[in-house]
Amino acid sequence: MAGILASHWWLLRRALAARDCSLVSIQSWFSTRYVAVEDLLSAPRDIVSLRTRNAELEAEVSQLQAQVIELQQRVNETDILAALVDFSRANPKALIVQLRLSAAIRALSCHYVIINRGSNDGIRAACRS
Repeated sequence: MAGILASHWWLLRRALAARDCSLVSIQSWFSTRYVAVEDLLSAPRDIVSLRTRNAELEAEVSQLQAQVIELQQRVNETDILAALVDFSRANPKALIVQLRLSAAIRALSCHYVIINRGSNDGIRAACRS
C-alpha cells in the first residue's frame, strides 16, 4: 500500500510540476506581449523626447565646435608670439617694428615688397646676395 501511495504521490507531484511549467510559460507569453504593447504605445512620447534631446545635443556640438575654432586661433597667436619672443631673446639688438604689407610684386628675377613704414621708422633695406 505504501508503494502505491508513493507512486501516486510521485505522479501527483509530476502533474503539478507540469501544470506549473505550463502556467509559467503562459505567464511568460502574456508578459512578453504586454511589454511589446506597452513599448508600442509609449513610443511616440519617446520619439518626441529623443528628438528634443537630439536637437539639444546638436546645439551643444555646434557651440563646442565654435569654441574649438576659437581656441585653435588662440594657439596659433600664442605660437606666433612665442616665436617673436624667442627671436627677440636670440637677437637683443634687433629692432622690431610693426608694419602693414601694401603690395608684393614678383617679377622674373626680382621680388619687391611695399610696406607702410620707412627710414624714419628705422627701416633699412637689406640686400641679400
